[in-house]
Amino acid sequence: MNRFVKKLYFFTKLTTSFMLLIFVVFLSYLLLVSYNNSVDDKKNISQNIDPLKSQIQQNQNAFKKDTEVLSKKISLLNNKTENIEKEINKITISLKSITELNNQIHSLKKQIYEMNTANLSKEKHNDNLLNVDINEKEKLKEIIIFKFKNNINYIEDIKLLEKLYGKENKHIFEKISILISLEFIGIDELNKSYFELSDQFIKSSIKNDQTIFPDFLLDLVTISPSENVKYSNQNIYYLKNAKNYLKDENISDAISSIKNIEGHEKYFSKWLKQAEIYEEFKDQIERI
Repeated sequence: MNRFVKKLYFFTKLTTSFMLLIFVVFLSYLLLVSYNNSVDDKKNISQNIDPLKSQIQQNQNAFKKDTEVLSKKISLLNNKTENIEKEINKITISLKSITELNNQIHSLKKQIYEMNTANLSKEKHNDNLLNVDINEKEKLKEIIIFKFKNNINYIEDIKLLEKLYGKENKHIFEKISILISLEFIGIDELNKSYFELSDQFIKSSIKNDQTIFPDFLLDLVTISPSENVKYSNQNIYYLKNAKNYLKDENISDAISSIKNIEGHEKYFSKWLKQAEIYEEFKDQIERI
């Protein structure tokens, strides 16, 4: 009996040890499977992160390019703002001149009013009108040309000039009336239009010459002839001369220079019509 118990005890311990061994092996298997799954997950995460890194790098490069383009546009905007400030200063100076001219007009009208209200005979009244000081006449003509040039209402001044000198210059005032109906745009708009058209003309010439500059780059910049460069291209040379004439308000020579440009009709036909209106109006006023 004692021997049986010993064998049973031994068998029980052996069974227990075997079960523990199986349990340890099972746990080891679970740990190995868990480790393998962890390695696979790490590989998957790495595979997902790499495209994200690439996308982030591409976004950074695109943002850098957009920032450079935006900086260029801001620079162009600042230049335009400076030009606007210069134009505002010119307008301020012009307004001061207009105020002075209006005071002269008021003085002249006052003289005419006093002459009209005087108790004089018609013949004596006409003689007095004809004897208005020649300096006042020239001032009135200057006022009319100034207002016409700056697109300011000058109709009352024309009527006054016609009342004083219309009898002997009827044909001139008829021509002036026709020129008024053509609606001159003003000297500032004329200059602005010239620079826009010359920019278009030069860009078109560059594109036709098949230069290395891409079209989209040309559209981002404004091109005008330089003052300190000698040009072999005659068209650019004439544009430069016209630009200098316009600065001096020498519209007549500017017209002649532009007409020398080959193919000028395509770009400058409307501009030339406006410039010729100004020149003709100024000539007719000065003939009075």
